[in-house]
Amino acid sequence: MTAHQIAGTSLVAVSVGAISATLNYQYSSDVTRFPIAANIAICSIFFSVAGARLNAAIGGKALSRITSVSLMSCIPLILYKFDPTIPPPGQGKNRSDMSDKIKKHIAEEQFFIDHTMEWYKQNWHFLTIGCVSGFLSGLIGIGGGVVMTAAMSLTDLSQHEAVATSLLCIGPTALVGSLAHYRLNHVVTPIAFILGISCALGMSISPHIALEIKDAHLKLAFCSLLAASSIRMFWLTWV
Repeated sequence: MTAHQIAGTSLVAVSVGAISATLNYQYSSDVTRFPIAANIAICSIFFSVAGARLNAAIGGKALSRITSVSLMSCIPLILYKFDPTIPPPGQGKNRSDMSDKIKKHIAEEQFFIDHTMEWYKQNWHFLTIGCVSGFLSGLIGIGGGVVMTAAMSLTDLSQHEAVATSLLCIGPTALVGSLAHYRLNHVVTPIAFILGISCALGMSISPHIALEIKDAHLKLAFCSLLAASSIRMFWLTWV
């Protein structure tokens, strides 16, 4: 497969998996921030098409290197607010042991409904995250969603909230980007079908595991995976 086909085909699988994971996160725990997700998704959808079109104009090796650098750049962003004291959110809605951080963010969702313009003044940076991550999602496939998660890690969201919220954004964004790639003949349909089913199954289980892992441990696991993927991808462009 070419780098363009990898980007397009992986985006199809990611869109299916993200929808599955979002449903499981929402069913299991209150860690998905809907106002943030909705605004990021709207911006991402528009810019993902532009990213997909630029993808067609870039050479395969250059595209792989851009993806590699993007993934590696996410690591310091994720670790910037490394806090080993944050407990795992656990499962179950409206539970008595819910952390104060998550309670605060749930209250802010009502603030969005009651004071929409004030919410935008305080949270405009999420729109910027949507534009950048949407563009990268269309350009390099799965990497755009990783950038979205990393950028949200710089805010006061916990890692679990960042992951769950980004997954809700990725679903519609990746679907739009997938259609753009499909029109450019960058989607290998049989492989996309197999990967989509595999992602849906795997990501229906992973949220339940992630909710029992400490915030710091989840960040370290995520960064380790990013580093390994980035190094391997960069290495393959030189051999």
